[in-house]
Amino acid sequence: MRDRTTDTPSTLERLDLLALGTRLKRLGERLQADTTEFLRASGVHIAAGSLPVMVSISERPGATVSDIVDDLGIAQPGVTRTLGTLADAGLVAFTRDPADARRRTIALTDAGEQLLTRAQHVAWQPVAEALRRMVGTEDRALVTHLAHLEAALDERSLHVRAVEARRQEAPR
Repeated sequence: MRDRTTDTPSTLERLDLLALGTRLKRLGERLQADTTEFLRASGVHIAAGSLPVMVSISERPGATVSDIVDDLGIAQPGVTRTLGTLADAGLVAFTRDPADARRRTIALTDAGEQLLTRAQHVAWQPVAEALRRMVGTEDRALVTHLAHLEAALDERSLHVRAVEARRQEAPR
């Protein structure tokens, strides 16, 4: 991530923690794009970002959109878009709850179950191994740090923490 013409640190490197969100977003996009490419090359034609939604549905019979949102911590509009894409591809189906017509449950179709099983068999282990090799011996430490960051943000937002930090630094 250095400026190739001068071998100086990039703006994001110089910004250090101030650019953490930007760097994590960029890394996430790159990892998902590469995983999607690997999946497709392996005969599994689905975007990598759809897999956590499919796994959540498979592990939660009778799941609703809210259940998936709560499970994955992804914003509702993103889950709804992913479900729409999966439904259009015939991989999930919605059913009205007979006890509450306002409530729709989601299930993988047979095609969705087959695709998820294929992804698990042909792609998960090689992708996980490639990531382990990239991260090195500290792979669990990275995941632990990410979980800690997520929990800290769940406890109090960065905004609130920055306001608190400003107050502590303000001259009295």
